[in-house]
Amino acid sequence: MINHLAREGAGGGRGDSDLVGVCVHAATHCTAAPDRFDLVTTCRVSRVRHPEAMTRWFRAYWDEEDVWFYFEVDAEGWVSRQVELRGPDGIPIAAASLTEWQQAQAAGRLGRYEATYGRTAETPVQEWDGYEPDALTAAEFEDVWSRAHQHLNRDR
Repeated sequence: MINHLAREGAGGGRGDSDLVGVCVHAATHCTAAPDRFDLVTTCRVSRVRHPEAMTRWFRAYWDEEDVWFYFEVDAEGWVSRQVELRGPDGIPIAAASLTEWQQAQAAGRLGRYEATYGRTAETPVQEWDGYEPDALTAAEFEDVWSRAHQHLNRDR
């Protein structure tokens, strides 16, 4: 048996359970997997959200373009921030935030935003094929994010 504590409204209200409690079901009922980033981490039996169902950070390498992709992903697998570093020197080519993108769209500055920072992936990670995620800590992601975002902002 695995005990997982859940928080009320852990998923932000996008069809998530509002239950508060402890999941005590066998791991076969739960899709939580610390080494997989493409699974929704909710117990299928109790519909209780697991603590690890929060934001995740990982990176993946695309050798065809020699690009490292860094992702911040929400509980449902949607990318909230994304960084792309090209080549052996890790030159930032994108550092996009979904929130910033939405703000730019509302303000009529979407073209300028995308030209400077790029955009985040348009599908959730569970729909992606052929990537091998390397887990990151929040601090590791924040370091890469802040350096890349500042670099691209400087080039504006």
